[in-house]
This record gives sequence, structure tokens and C-alpha cells, in this order.
Amino acid sequence: HSSGAIFAGTDSSLFRSTNGGAGWQQIDFGLSPLSVPSLLIDSSGTVYVGTGSGTVFQSTDVGVTWTQLGSGLQGKVQSLTKDKAGGFFAGTSYALFRLTNNGQSWEEKTSNISGVTCYGFTTTFGSQIYAATHRGIFTSADYGSSWNLVYSSSTNTPRAITAKSNGVVFAGMASGM
Repeated sequence: HSSGAIFAGTDSSLFRSTNGGAGWQQIDFGLSPLSVPSLLIDSSGTVYVGTGSGTVFQSTDVGVTWTQLGSGLQGKVQSLTKDKAGGFFAGTSYALFRLTNNGQSWEEKTSNISGVTCYGFTTTFGSQIYAATHRGIFTSADYGSSWNLVYSSSTNTPRAITAKSNGVVFAGMASGM
């Protein structure tokens, strides 16, 4: 985080350090215990957390206060990303979702790839989105309305994905890169 704060999500809580990791403070959402499998900090410094109970919270004050984003998510929130146009996506153990209606609801965006478990998201320039799922790596050029399979393997599942600013995409696999 730009303030120097470090955040860590665990199976039972969210923690914050403001001294480089020398000490940690548990963050209380008023819902405990709360599994936090995914974190995202955007360019403005807003912190987002995805929970095991299928909710996403945001904080604009380094984790002091939190607001729930939207409704309608299903499954454990395993990944979060924002595209360059400001679109916000959540990958869950059930499907891929996009935040719609000015942050009021989550819309499933898996019309042609239903039933996927999403482990990670990344974006490149424009509206290109990549999703690492249990069925392979998919890409969408239309904000998640349709998806194309770009990598599939029955023996090596993608578990994480990221992109460099030049558009090169890297995937961490269950059995290596």
C-alpha cells in the first residue's frame, strides 16, 4: 500500500502491519471468524478483500473502515482484479463475476464457460482479461461477456496469473510455471 501498510489474508482473518511486518493487527469486520483468500490494492490505494463467505469489502482508509461491495456473489472469493477501464471482477469457487449497477450487484460472466472455479485474474491493456481456472486459462476481450480457451492441460492446472505492462502474461501452475 502507498502508506507503507502491509495486508495479509488468512483462513480466519485479515491482518495489517504498519511497521514493515514487525507487528500485526487483526482487522475486525464485525463478522468473525472471516476467511480472506483474496486481496487487491488498486492504484488509488483502495484495499479490497474477498472472503470465504462470498463477499467483497473495500476500505479507502487503510483498513480502518470497510464497506461491502454489491450482492449476488456465489462461492468463496478466490481472486479479484480491476481492468484498465475500471471494471471490477471477482473469481469464485463457483464462477466469474463482474460488479455492475454502480457497485450494487455482481453479475455472473460465464455464459460460455459455466461451472468454472477461478483461481486468478489479470488484465492487459484495454479490455483484455485472463482467468486462471480449473479448466485452463481463458481470455475475454469484451469485459467478460464471452471467453475463449487459450490453454488447457489435464495434468497441470493454472493457479495464479499476472501480466506485465507490455502484455506478456505469466501463469503459475500446480506443477510449476
